[in-house]
Amino acid sequence: MSPQSAGDKADPHFPIRRSEGLIDFAGPWEVFQDVMVEGRGQDGMPFKLYTVSDSRAPIRTSGGMQVTPDYTFADAPAPRIVVGERKEESRNRCSTGSGGRPPRARC
Repeated sequence: MSPQSAGDKADPHFPIRRSEGLIDFAGPWEVFQDVMVEGRGQDGMPFKLYTVSDSRAPIRTSGGMQVTPDYTFADAPAPRIVVGERKEESRNRCSTGSGGRPPRARC
């Protein structure tokens, strides 16, 4: 993926499900949060990360960690990148669009 133009942040979303392994979203989250584009100063962080799920109710992941999603699938911004979603779910969301929005995610 090529870096976005200055001021344009990609918006990867991280679907979270009950009993999901913490490493399934925490590992990729760490990678995306640490990306920095040299020469862009304060705007060098190209990703705005957020979590999504079926509801905004807190979710217990494996090991008991509790995570409260930022958005539901119905009200989340249309993602450009979907991280960690199972292949069949990702295909369905990419073909129909998240929350009824036109699809534009890289799946």
